[in-house]
Amino acid sequence: MKKWMKVLLGVIVAVILIFAGSKIHDWYIWRAPYYNSTKTVELLSARTQKLNENQEEAFYDIARGAIQSEIKGIKFTNLDDYSLYVKKTGPKHVYYIDYVCKSTVLVKMRFDTTMRVKLDSSSLKGETHFTIYNFKSDLSKF
Repeated sequence: MKKWMKVLLGVIVAVILIFAGSKIHDWYIWRAPYYNSTKTVELLSARTQKLNENQEEAFYDIARGAIQSEIKGIKFTNLDDYSLYVKKTGPKHVYYIDYVCKSTVLVKMRFDTTMRVKLDSSSLKGETHFTIYNFKSDLSKF
């Protein structure tokens, strides 16, 4: 094998390894804590912070996505995030989320939304694929 072919092959292998490594890193960053556990663990509250920034933002996205799928016509243009509570519940892959947002128009109101979500494995890669259970929201009145 010629020297330039070996170099080319080495470069191709290096690129593949770097790409694979970045995908593994992305999976690790977005990995939901205690995903396969059957423990009940408080992950995010006023007194507990066990999520990194990416995980916290992913749970905000899940809460907003669940609201938009359950309440047709809701847009977050006049709503700001207020608080988020996340708890890993007993069944595997299931989380309890309490999301509170506030209106930014005339009357300042807070809206509370609670739900249980079951994440599927693609959620661990930063996509928000989930099943919603026990959805309750004050936003249906908005």
